[in-house]
Amino acid sequence: RLGKDEEAEKSLEPIQSTMNIIENMAYHNLCLFYKGEILQEKLIGSDFTDIMDDAIAYGVGNWHFYNNDQDKAKEIFELITSRKGWASFGHIAAEADLSRM
Repeated sequence: RLGKDEEAEKSLEPIQSTMNIIENMAYHNLCLFYKGEILQEKLIGSDFTDIMDDAIAYGVGNWHFYNNDQDKAKEIFELITSRKGWASFGHIAAEADLSRM
């Protein structure tokens, strides 16, 4: 979102699907999604209302935002902020993005 696409792509280069991840698998999967190695459906299922993890939901919403689908991003951010997990990173970030949209 800062316009540093080459730097962003370079930061994802060392992330591999074969890495031995023992925790924070959601962030690993988001990195693989951002690299285009896994589909969005693997992260969230076929329906956005099934997203349980706010961090994953925010990551997918952010992906839509910087890929010029602000309507879908807003939909996801609103879903996140409609839930009770107000202290989660995903909730706070979605709330901040909604206030700027």
